[in-house]
Amino acid sequence: MANTFTNRLKKRLPAAGDPNWDDEWNDNGILDEVVMGALLGGDRVISGGEVTDGGGLTANYAAIVGRLNGAPLSVDAGSLAMSGAAAGTDAAGNVLTVANWIYVNSSGVAATSLTPPSGDYIPLAMVDASNTAILRIADLRPIAEAVVYFDPPVAVDIGKALTVMPDLSLSYQPANRGRKNHIIDGNFDIWLEATSQTTSGYGSDTMWLNEHSGTTKVHSRQAFTPGQTLVPGNPEFFSRTVVTSVAGASNYCRKSQRIERVKTNAGNKATYSFYFDTDVSKNIAVEFVQNFGTGGSPSTEITAIGTQLVAVTPGFKKYYVTVNLPSMTGKTVGTNNNDYLGMVFWYDAGTSFNTRAANLGQQSGTFDLAQVQLEDGEVATEYEEQMPGEPLRDVNRYYEAEAPIAYLTTHYGNTTIGAYAYERSIYIGFKQTKRAAPAVTTVLNVGTAAAAIGKISGILVTSTWATETNVVTLNSWTADSRL
Repeated sequence: MANTFTNRLKKRLPAAGDPNWDDEWNDNGILDEVVMGALLGGDRVISGGEVTDGGGLTANYAAIVGRLNGAPLSVDAGSLAMSGAAAGTDAAGNVLTVANWIYVNSSGVAATSLTPPSGDYIPLAMVDASNTAILRIADLRPIAEAVVYFDPPVAVDIGKALTVMPDLSLSYQPANRGRKNHIIDGNFDIWLEATSQTTSGYGSDTMWLNEHSGTTKVHSRQAFTPGQTLVPGNPEFFSRTVVTSVAGASNYCRKSQRIERVKTNAGNKATYSFYFDTDVSKNIAVEFVQNFGTGGSPSTEITAIGTQLVAVTPGFKKYYVTVNLPSMTGKTVGTNNNDYLGMVFWYDAGTSFNTRAANLGQQSGTFDLAQVQLEDGEVATEYEEQMPGEPLRDVNRYYEAEAPIAYLTTHYGNTTIGAYAYERSIYIGFKQTKRAAPAVTTVLNVGTAAAAIGKISGILVTSTWATETNVVTLNSWTADSRL
């Protein structure tokens, strides 16, 4: 088989002495239109997909990694049978050929056609075949310069055909944010309250709501084995929830994070990616919530946004969900600055939550979660690592805890204060300005229950006591402004 190609996009060139030399050049105009149409439509082959002669009327194609209409895809190597001309030559002695289009269709499957494909597709090649053999191959792939990185290099079926996660480089990241991940502590590094909890609400992995009703759970911090390769970047911890389901229409177990400001990516696509492991194959459900806060006359909360089931299997794998978040048009945000975008993992859900949890149903089991990321757009990229100290800084905007830290010696007096004779107070500045005036708790070793005035930048702690010789120590305090 004789093929000649240009150095870049491989096009059809006439063979030496071919009397119909201009046919190939006319064909090249069609090839240009196909490739430009694919590029302008957002279809892009990242790597692979080269079509070669497999012998006879068989064309082989290499494994393909890329994206089709914005969705990541992975296609294994394979072969396709070409259609050939019915006769060998025409009246002038020219070899008769049939043009076979090879492309990846909208289902992520390599296919062939005798006419240019329609709809969403990625062109791979146009193959000229005689009645017995392939004569020429025109390479139609838009070639990408980027190197593809996988984590992990496996495909995961979550109800869509194509789910392998390539890192499509910073060109796909939003230009108006310093960071791409809206999740705070998606790597589960910060556990300021405890490393386990059985209660419902906040209480362990600091930015995550671990809720249940009726059903019970044990939630805990788990450590990765150093050097493991299933989750990239050598994270230290992951979040485990062991659920014991109790039958009941209103019973449930779920895990969520509330992202400050309901306007987050409103009216646009967002992609949620995460690593998940479970004891046996089962479903979980994911849901987005737009909450418009309180104060004034805010719009009603919107639940069940993008709700869908995700089929998870034992062993950490990367999964993703892309959602169209509703627009803010016509909505009213409350005046108390506590609106948020919520993202929910449903592990167990009674029938009262069928709409929100995609008819997940009730189940017991072990649910392990790692490296959670929410980013703008429809491409799930590699997890965004942070420098040491950055996750704690981000968490401290919402929650801060210290113990023990200081004596209350900045002020005291001898005048009687109620039943007490002395008073001391201290102002403590926060490490990070809070989202709003926080709920403050304090523990002192003597004195009355401390009066704590919560402020965005710090707290004023005051204690009264009866005996001048008492030493008053602030044993611990917390400031909580989580949503």
